[in-house]
Amino acid sequence: MGPKIVEAVLAQPNVRLIYKPHPRVAKPETSQIKKHHREIIRLIKRANAKDSGAGHEFRKTGDILAIFPRVDLLISDVSSIALDFLYLRTEAPIILTDRRNNVEQLHFDSPLSVATKVLTRENIADATSIIGQVLAADDFFKDRKVLRDFYFDNVRVGESAPRFFKALRQVITEHSADVQRAKSLATKGTGPHFEHRA
Repeated sequence: MGPKIVEAVLAQPNVRLIYKPHPRVAKPETSQIKKHHREIIRLIKRANAKDSGAGHEFRKTGDILAIFPRVDLLISDVSSIALDFLYLRTEAPIILTDRRNNVEQLHFDSPLSVATKVLTRENIADATSIIGQVLAADDFFKDRKVLRDFYFDNVRVGESAPRFFKALRQVITEHSADVQRAKSLATKGTGPHFEHRA
C-alpha cells in the first residue's frame, strides 16, 4: 500500500512528506518491496520537481524520534514507532495500516488501532479522502489520551528514564540484601541454632 499512501499524502494541500522506511525496506530482499520502495522515492522526487519548495524527503538514516516534534500526522504500520509517537505526541493523530485487511483482528492485536483511522486494501482507494479528513478534524484525541495512559500509565515525557533507574536501583539494593542474607545462611546453615552450656 506504500505508493498509494504516498500519492494520497502528496495530494493534500500544503503538506511536507517525510518518508522514513524501516531499514529492511530501504535494503529490501524481495522484488515487490524493492519495486514499491523505488516507486515511493520516484513519487517524492517528482513532487519536489513540481514544487521545489515542498521539501519532501526520503530519510534513509537518522533517528526517527527526532522528527516527531515537527510531525502533524504519523502514518505507520503496527510497530513500536506508532507507540513512541503516541507517547511523545499524544495530541497529534495517527493512521495505522493493516496489510492483513482484518481491522477487527487488528483491534484485538493492537488496542491503539481503536483510536486511529486504519488504511486497508479495502479502503486504500479512498486514502486521499481519509488522510484529508484526519488532517482536517482529529476525532480520536480523547481516545488516544486514554490509550496513552493504558500503555504508559501517567508518565510524562522525560520521566520514564528516571523512573526506570530508580526502580533499577531499588532492585539492586534488594538483590544485594538477599545476597548478604544468603552468605550469612551459608556460613551458619539454615537450621535452628541452639546454645549448649557445658
